Amino acid sequence: MSDQKRMELFLELFGGLSQQAPGSFESTGRAWELLPALSERPRILDLGCGSGRQTLDLARLSGGQITAVDLHQTFLERLDARARKEGLDGRVRTMIGDMGELDLPAGSFDLIWSEGAIYNVGWEAGLKHWRALLADPGWVVVTECCWLTSDPSPDCSAFWAEEYPTMMTMEECSFVAQEAGYTVLHSFKLPDSDWLENFHVPLEANLAAFRKKHGSSREALAVARMCESELSIHRRFANEYGYVCFVLQAVSSERT
Repeated sequence: MSDQKRMELFLELFGGLSQQAPGSFESTGRAWELLPALSERPRILDLGCGSGRQTLDLARLSGGQITAVDLHQTFLERLDARARKEGLDGRVRTMIGDMGELDLPAGSFDLIWSEGAIYNVGWEAGLKHWRALLADPGWVVVTECCWLTSDPSPDCSAFWAEEYPTMMTMEECSFVAQEAGYTVLHSFKLPDSDWLENFHVPLEANLAAFRKKHGSSREALAVARMCESELSIHRRFANEYGYVCFVLQAVSSERT
């Protein structure tokens, strides 16, 4: 299967979801409340925004101007439509782009937000690249999949060695963030409901429709099986890994 065909099938499978990773309004709101008081209209950059569930949540919470970036136009078009429907399009600007190669002015954002997406560029690389985009002071709120145990089960370890070999523990992520120029203000594990009700249940419904539509297509079945394997691993080993939200403050340039 070509990379282009695989991506087309993934976009079809995930494109109709309200979010493309675990999360919720409650967790987004909790992270927002952990931030220091920002200006009335903070400049927010939402990286790997997908179809924008958290983008719209941020617009409601902040009153700020949000630039939402994703690689896939399909997701951005859906976000634009949702923002217009909710009367938030004046405060949400979408932009197609690679979160690891952003051509944006230095110091142009007060807050960078990224839920379930930094793995695409890597924890350390993403944090280092984003640092220059922040005003002084500036903050980052980011969720990352982390090991919750130092001794994962063999099946779980083997699965993630293939899917995300650089996955770290919460403590390792915190250390790398500090080395990249941030202070870790807070961190918390996303609740199981952020995975199940808000992500896995809708994904399973899409998978059923996806299989029915594509029948015996080998390419589609391969994509469906890949997603089903991840769902199975999470059902079996949810206590061994999970998404963690980190609230980070960039170290002032005067101290570096």
